[in-house]
Amino acid sequence: TGISRECMHVIHTHDKTGKLHIESPYYHQFHLKDFFIIWGKTFNRNCIFQYCVDENHTLSFFVNGVENDDYENLPLRDGDVIRIVYSEKK
Repeated sequence: TGISRECMHVIHTHDKTGKLHIESPYYHQFHLKDFFIIWGKTFNRNCIFQYCVDENHTLSFFVNGVENDDYENLPLRDGDVIRIVYSEKK
């Protein structure tokens, strides 16, 4: 994601591990939403792709194993492990 024959975006992946790489010619605080914009996918506190919170489903967001409410506004930091969980309400 983020790499094509024409260009390599500042935020991209090299393989299917999901690890994001940031290669920028200048310092800038990138956020998770920047990657989703490059990817062309939806992510916010209500939806991941086409899966949205409703009366039967929830969306949870974790950074380094701790629930977090930054969602798309999460500043990207080296080594952070991000987990997005869409699930049925119990």
